[in-house]
Amino acid sequence: MSKHQWKQQVRQHLQHYHALLWQTRTPQEKRALRWGAVALLILLGVWQLQAQRQQTQQLHQRLQTAVKEREQLLHIQHQATQIVPRRYTYSVEEQHQALAQSLATESLSAYMRFDDKDKKAAPPWHIQVDAMPATLLTQWLFHTPTQLQLHVSHLHLQRSQKEGREQAALLSGQIQLQPQEQP
Repeated sequence: MSKHQWKQQVRQHLQHYHALLWQTRTPQEKRALRWGAVALLILLGVWQLQAQRQQTQQLHQRLQTAVKEREQLLHIQHQATQIVPRRYTYSVEEQHQALAQSLATESLSAYMRFDDKDKKAAPPWHIQVDAMPATLLTQWLFHTPTQLQLHVSHLHLQRSQKEGREQAALLSGQIQLQPQEQP
């Protein structure tokens, strides 16, 4: 069966059903079916419009909520910028005491100590470094002076030597610290 024959056969079946279902109806039945189809289309349209209206209302409510939350966030951000940060300033005695405690820790006491002449609390403080691992010294230099509001005013480090030979990753020397100047 060719495509053309198949189409003709389908068309014949449709014409037969059309004649059987539609043409056998009275004019009153046809009018009632037409009005029913129109009413069904109107109901479907109204139902679709109602669903769209509800979705639009929900989106509008979400938008209003988002706008209010954004305004609150902007207000909080503005308040945060108005807050003046409080900064505690350490006294010289507190800095000296904290520095001494830092040097007395188990991990640093074997490598770092105050110079004999700097056991006093008056700055600048001189710290002697002996064969300290470079990573440990770097960590200490990046964290402790900053936390204690100290400034490294002088730093003299070199590779440690043992029996005249330089040792890799071990440093010796002197660090001079003094309080940072406050703005």
